[in-house]
Amino acid sequence: MSKNNNYHNKRGNSQKQKETNKRSAIMRFVDWVNGGEIPAKAAPEPVEEPAQSTRPPRQHPHHAHPKRLHRQIVLYRVMSVLICVSLIGVLMLTVAALPTFGRPDNPASNEVVERYLEKGLEETGAINAVAGMILDYRAFDTFGESTVLFLAVTTVVMLLRRDKNN
Repeated sequence: MSKNNNYHNKRGNSQKQKETNKRSAIMRFVDWVNGGEIPAKAAPEPVEEPAQSTRPPRQHPHHAHPKRLHRQIVLYRVMSVLICVSLIGVLMLTVAALPTFGRPDNPASNEVVERYLEKGLEETGAINAVAGMILDYRAFDTFGESTVLFLAVTTVVMLLRRDKNN
């Protein structure tokens, strides 16, 4: 029984101490708000630093071998130039392979355009040829474009929206 009483007494004392500490902290805060001075707290006890090892500090791997680092930098620059030149070459070849503007055998002037114009109104059932082409033949493309437009407008509205405090 005495062990239980001691436990409860210790527990009760620690709770009372916490309450008095809280009260005193609250009272100190109230005093501070009312313009009173706060007593200085005692300086914290110094903490012992752990013993330092005798090993020298580790260096970055590239600092140990400056020639190796220099070779890697040179290789990086050479590879960057080669990749850029090859990409420019591929793009120039692609542009050179494009058909000349206005030639009758261009892909822009083929049977698809004629089909759209001749049978577009019959096949789509639309009154307007442009609306029939956009909403029937090119429906997925139009859906993708409208999704991109919606996301762009939503983003702009979110960026321009102001909150109550601003």
